[in-house]
Amino acid sequence: SWGPLYVVLHMFVMNRAASAYAAVAPTGPTLLVSNGITNVNNDIATIAGFMMMSVPFIAAGMARGAMAIAGQATSLLGPAQAAGQAAAAERTLGNYATGNISFQNLSGNNSSLNKHDDTFSYGSGFGK
Repeated sequence: SWGPLYVVLHMFVMNRAASAYAAVAPTGPTLLVSNGITNVNNDIATIAGFMMMSVPFIAAGMARGAMAIAGQATSLLGPAQAAGQAAAAERTLGNYATGNISFQNLSGNNSSLNKHDDTFSYGSGFGK
């Protein structure tokens, strides 16, 4: 039953794409509306991706009954939902961690108290 489901989902996506393209560029594609067409393409790709992820549990739900769809949807889409929630939490808090690198960090006039350190240390320069 996966083949017919893909055909039905393709029909939905193409109808959505046709109406979105008509709204963005009613007189046809031109350079002036290329950004709008790019946005429509991105939107359609996102919709198609999420709909294609739903095909396996829709097919299984058709075979087992409608109530099986809910349990399969939560288990199948759980990792994607967890990743989306984690990314949204980082974005809203302003925490961006993309390949953090520290290079030539300098600090001066720092003081600390009550420190016990018995590791090897080597220092050179003025004041050592």
